[in-house]
Amino acid sequence: MPDYLIIKTMLMKKVYLFIFSALFSYVSFSQAGILDPTFSSDGKVTTPIGAGIDEGRAIAVQSDGKILVAGYTVNGSYADFALARYNTDGTLDATFDGDGKVTTVIGIFDDIAYSVAVQNDGKIVVAGYSNNGRDRDFALVRYNTNGTLDATFDGDGIVTTAFGTFHDEISSMVLQSDGKIVVVGYSFIAFGNTDFVLARFNTNGTLDATFDGDGKVTTAIGPSFDIALDVALQNDGKIIASGYRLQDNRDFAIARYNTNGSLDVTFDGDGIVTTTIGAFDDQAWSVALQNDGKIIVAGWSSNGSNTDFALARYNTNGTLDETFDGDGKVTTSLGASDDFALSVDLQNDGKIIAAGYSFQSTNDFTLVRYNINGTLDATFDGDGKVITDFAISDDQGWAMKLSGSRIYLAGISNNDFAVAAYTNDALALPLSLTSFTAVRQNKFVQLNWETASEQNTASFEIERSADARSFTKLGSVKSSGNSSSAKNYVFTDAQPVTGANFYRLKMVDIDGSFTYSKVVVVNMNSITKGLQIFPNPVKDVLYVQATGSETAIVQITDAAGRIMKQQKIQLNGSTSFSVEVQSFPAGKYYMLLQGNQIKEVQQFVKQ
Repeated sequence: MPDYLIIKTMLMKKVYLFIFSALFSYVSFSQAGILDPTFSSDGKVTTPIGAGIDEGRAIAVQSDGKILVAGYTVNGSYADFALARYNTDGTLDATFDGDGKVTTVIGIFDDIAYSVAVQNDGKIVVAGYSNNGRDRDFALVRYNTNGTLDATFDGDGIVTTAFGTFHDEISSMVLQSDGKIVVVGYSFIAFGNTDFVLARFNTNGTLDATFDGDGKVTTAIGPSFDIALDVALQNDGKIIASGYRLQDNRDFAIARYNTNGSLDVTFDGDGIVTTTIGAFDDQAWSVALQNDGKIIVAGWSSNGSNTDFALARYNTNGTLDETFDGDGKVTTSLGASDDFALSVDLQNDGKIIAAGYSFQSTNDFTLVRYNINGTLDATFDGDGKVITDFAISDDQGWAMKLSGSRIYLAGISNNDFAVAAYTNDALALPLSLTSFTAVRQNKFVQLNWETASEQNTASFEIERSADARSFTKLGSVKSSGNSSSAKNYVFTDAQPVTGANFYRLKMVDIDGSFTYSKVVVVNMNSITKGLQIFPNPVKDVLYVQATGSETAIVQITDAAGRIMKQQKIQLNGSTSFSVEVQSFPAGKYYMLLQGNQIKEVQQFVKQ
């Protein structure tokens, strides 16, 4: 990102998350947008890479679910490429260069990474720029799966490319199905004048001469600064580059290219579209493509006093899609000060999530979810908006990735890499799980689950935890693969631990993508009750096991008798569900389970 693009710091109020909702055929007190407590115990992790400033700017998820965050670390005087790999529980992956972290020196001055992608063979490509002492050049680095440099990529794992005689930067990257690497960014053509630039590299790191003759394309959008910030590939191989152009004010800018690098004249006549969102500056930072080919672009728009999230949706011919909020454009304010959308992604149900950060007195990670028509999705934390405060200092969310039933947002907090993991209610797999139960059978635990339909599923991995945070794999059951009828599965845990046993299913697709089921719990202590709760004391999520065969009321009250939550549940033998209590003040609470045949109260302490 060029030095003159300064984004202000910001803060937003903390959001207190609680709601009762149903998940599959269970009772579950959970909701999309809540920090996932199975990720680093509170849904958040920060990682110092070095002793100076460490900033995460890009994120990718491997097929095994491990999370890659790329950015830079300041080594004292200059910045170097930095890459961290996390396990699905938020811990650093020690199989990646020994400690989960890799830094790479490219030039003699700053080296900054802005994008990361994973090849089909598991190798990792990181892109950005390197300063050689005179100017900045495109920089690509490819790593083996263990974090070492891949010597088959241009001999040493590192490629730098100059467009002109001054600064050139890669902002984003995408991998083609044939393994070729497409990058976009900007290049200084003259003082005060930059253009969109694209390059395509072969899998060995050389420039692809079939792309505009020399592997490089330059496009002038306006007479001044034109900055490409993101890229996406259509199903037909055409390339979408998005960013902004400066002409009086900054406006959204999109260019579409044919597979050979030429501008696609079927896109608004000349391959280029610019859009004014407000009366002042507008910058498009991220692009995503719907299944129907429509183009979603997200960024921010200034109203003269502050900035707001801004989205635009385009038809495949480049015109604004008027089914999106009436005119194809949406702006969203999250407070009285500046809000910046820097990343956008699409759920499999078509809903749109924009991510970035917001400001009031410090910065906070921010998510906003929209319905397909551009309205805010009230099922997402009640108003479509989620704000997360990592620390007293600034928190900036830069890159988001949807994976399975999680939303990941990466950035910087207190000058360290930062990652937040949120729950999501849009499953990534074409699988319908209708039931999942765990029942004590003397000294064993029997797990049963049923699917209504399956498509391209590979297996179910059974995971267990003693604290509902750190899960280990117990075994695996092969799935039916493809089915439109009900399928039933059974797994027996022959050696459950004493006390609470928390179980979940990891449902794996044939391409390696996966999602998790809800968590169910069984107590293996000798004393059994109609109502059991774990853990106690609790920090965020309370897991409940209730026994009965009737419709009952679950009610939580504080020590003063005020009702905090209440919901009907259907008891069918041993029934498991969870209650989100993260927003409760610390103190003593009571859970009442009451029906025609049962009335039990359990006390718990919220830490």
